Amino acid sequence: MMGQRSSQKVSVKEIALMLDNKSNGLDIDIDRIEAIISNMNSRRSFLEKWTYLSKSLLTALNPHWLQAFIDAEGSFQFGIGRKL
Repeated sequence: MMGQRSSQKVSVKEIALMLDNKSNGLDIDIDRIEAIISNMNSRRSFLEKWTYLSKSLLTALNPHWLQAFIDAEGSFQFGIGRKL
């Protein structure tokens, strides 16, 4: 499954590559890094999320991953219910 976290990893990876270039003696583009950070997480536009997801290929989900995801969601809801 590809989602916001996956697209965030692309942004973080891009910043990491820029910082790696700095360690190799190349200049860092601070403006570009600030632009990436300002568009991360909830500040991403719908179009950017849609474009990223449409480029991603969804492969068959691993049934163990899916079961763990479902179990975790149920645990979260159960935890909220007990605190109310």
